[in-house]
Amino acid sequence: MKILVPDTIPLDFAELRDADAELNPVGYRVAEPVPEEHVDAEVLVAWSNPPGPLADAARRLTKLRWVQDLAAGPGVTLQAGFPAEVVITSGRSLHDRTVAEHALALTLAAARHLHVAVRAQIGHRWAREIGGLQPLDNAQGFTTLRDANVVIWGFGGIARTLAPLYTALGATVVGVARTPRTDGPYRVVDDVDAVLPTADVLVNILPTAPATDRAVDARRLALLPRAAWFYADRRSEPVRRCHYRRLPVVTRVRDMHAEPSIGHVGYNTPVTADAALNQVIRRRARPTRCQKPESADERALRSPVRRETRCEWPASDV
Repeated sequence: MKILVPDTIPLDFAELRDADAELNPVGYRVAEPVPEEHVDAEVLVAWSNPPGPLADAARRLTKLRWVQDLAAGPGVTLQAGFPAEVVITSGRSLHDRTVAEHALALTLAAARHLHVAVRAQIGHRWAREIGGLQPLDNAQGFTTLRDANVVIWGFGGIARTLAPLYTALGATVVGVARTPRTDGPYRVVDDVDAVLPTADVLVNILPTAPATDRAVDARRLALLPRAAWFYADRRSEPVRRCHYRRLPVVTRVRDMHAEPSIGHVGYNTPVTADAALNQVIRRRARPTRCQKPESADERALRSPVRRETRCEWPASDV
């Protein structure tokens, strides 16, 4: 069985062959078309593949049976045009800890006004406006996770890892998903509009899909308190369409309200470079470093491959 392995992950091909003599792993460059001699592959592993070459693989790899995308949200793979009979599986749970850590870090940075401190440091001044006595609650603005109301929109594996981190610091967490339920100690609702007016922080980790396209819009942002903060994963639509396709963002909602064009931002027209919203995003945006999955790449790949050879597909098919 020929398996195409991307050059974006380090793998010991000899170890894979030793694990199963029927496996024939072959490396390929994600930024280039798959070489003609390898279009007979049955399995394609994807990790940070550009859309163009991936769509080319969907057209040319006619013997393909399975695409294993190591990303938690395989939006690019789903949109590449693979035939319906090709099983596509995601890297669900591989990135739960790293993404949750990143979201928590940016939330704490917002609460403690680190964006103000950094700008003051760059300007060689002491940020007196964030010093001195601090309130013990968020009545005058978001300053602490203690007793804060955090809404996590998209309550899957990442949210289940992130929510206890917020809880440990004293926050009340409410999840939003398609199906209302009780998920462990957390209440999950299906009406996001109902919980936005009381949120101190909105965390959006919705996957890219037609059903979530434009889910966060000006109307919903207007439902948030003006002192609330909004964290958007790299897949968030308002940010993804504004030149920041790979940036998670945390920004104050009042800054987004202050931008008069926020209600008229076209989803095919990026915000101009000098727009107020763009400046807000730039000040608080930080790229996510795509780290190796929580488990070693070798184990993450080898385990589903072994199941596949026994005709047992992984559970994270999409």
